[in-house]
Amino acid sequence: MDTSFSTGLGGAKLSIEEISSNGSTDGIIAELIIPADGSYEITFKRNSAIKYIVMVEKENYFSIYDQLSFSQFSTEEPLVKDYSTTAKSWAKLVFVNQSPSSEFDLLRYVKQEGKENCKECCSKAEQEIYGAGSKTFFCVNDGNTKYSYYYWSTNPASQGLKEIFTPAFDTVELILNY
Repeated sequence: MDTSFSTGLGGAKLSIEEISSNGSTDGIIAELIIPADGSYEITFKRNSAIKYIVMVEKENYFSIYDQLSFSQFSTEEPLVKDYSTTAKSWAKLVFVNQSPSSEFDLLRYVKQEGKENCKECCSKAEQEIYGAGSKTFFCVNDGNTKYSYYYWSTNPASQGLKEIFTPAFDTVELILNY
């Protein structure tokens, strides 16, 4: 499911990799391109594998990786799994120190809203920027959602919340002049 647009994830590639009882991969055992409505069915021979890795990938979407253990499968009923993901968007964070007084000018910011727990995600930890000039960072986000951070600076003394809506498949600028 494409939760950014509440539609099927048509055109995504779904593949299943088998992991044998000794922990080695037996390769891809099933693969398909998901149709436009997002529905699919895969049938494959159940071997003595200890687990299966399900991968769903589509350009400009967050990938899905799921591990299915042997114990989740039954000979009496099919295993039904629903997967969903979101389109990617990007927040271009631009920080501009307009009146620098020294190399020790300090701006701190902490992400408040935005995609978390992914390889490409920006940290939710407090970040620090020192000195003059401007700094730019790109942060991936779920499409059609908000990205925000709280900031405070020493010169001039200021603080506040900055936020922006990040449309799917697009990059938007969030500029802070301080």
